[in-house]
Amino acid sequence: MKEVHILSTLKEINLVSNPARLKIIIMLGITAKTAQDLLDALGVSGLKIHYHLRLFEENGIIEFVYTELINGITQKYYN
Repeated sequence: MKEVHILSTLKEINLVSNPARLKIIIMLGITAKTAQDLLDALGVSGLKIHYHLRLFEENGIIEFVYTELINGITQKYYN
């Protein structure tokens, strides 16, 4: 079972209060996804997706789960 992260600082709350980031968190709460999965679902630029994922990962809100080689490209899955 996946561990639940409780938002305990103002910084963490501010991170998820952004509408685009909130959508990402909701999507990652269901199953592990790649940046490409999020890009396809949200229609946001790849740079923005990677920026948000990096912020979340640096602050311990999401974690890198595994990689998979798809059509010669290594995809990172986050949860």
